[in-house]
Amino acid sequence: MIMPNKHRIFGLALVALALLLGIIVYQQLPQQMPTHWNIDGQIDGRMAKPLGAFLLPLCALLTLIIFELIVRFSPKGYRVDAFTHVVGIIQNVTIAFLLVIYLTQILIALGYNISMERVVLLGVAGLFLLLGNYMGKLRMNFFIGIRTPWTLANEEVWNRTHRIGGWSFVAGGIAILIAALVSAPIAWLVAIIIATSLVPVAYSFWLYKRLQGFN
Repeated sequence: MIMPNKHRIFGLALVALALLLGIIVYQQLPQQMPTHWNIDGQIDGRMAKPLGAFLLPLCALLTLIIFELIVRFSPKGYRVDAFTHVVGIIQNVTIAFLLVIYLTQILIALGYNISMERVVLLGVAGLFLLLGNYMGKLRMNFFIGIRTPWTLANEEVWNRTHRIGGWSFVAGGIAILIAALVSAPIAWLVAIIIATSLVPVAYSFWLYKRLQGFN
């Protein structure tokens, strides 16, 4: 099975636009590109322009390749054939998130006063909201989703956990959006992500124990 063409083309178009942007503004960029921000939103890491100017588009391209390989080489019994459309959406949402961060990085490097902290919060909120809406459509596989020992051992546990996980991610996205709007510190993002992730993991353990036990 291969990724549907519309998702592959859209993903490639996003990457191409990002690379084109980097090429257009390359001469205006500083020799040391900002590439890392600390928990207070201050730049604390830089990288030489030749790599720093294109690192995130290259990461986006790598993401595209990884998703293509996942679709092509999933083992029998765990194929993603039935939901390649959902996989394609997740692929392109992830790429779009990386490119929003990239655009912000470029603008900051050009001297614009933009809060990377705020952009990350808003971006992660959008990512969680979109992923939450599609999580319940993922079927058992080894690569994408909430892969715990208990979800991979029982299809019912997988399906029910992903429905709960979808609600958890939507709730987490709303919480992160509120955190962004009230200018909460980035530590809030970390706490919300941990809580959002732990809910479906704990649920999968509880549900597996309830359905099958450990004897």
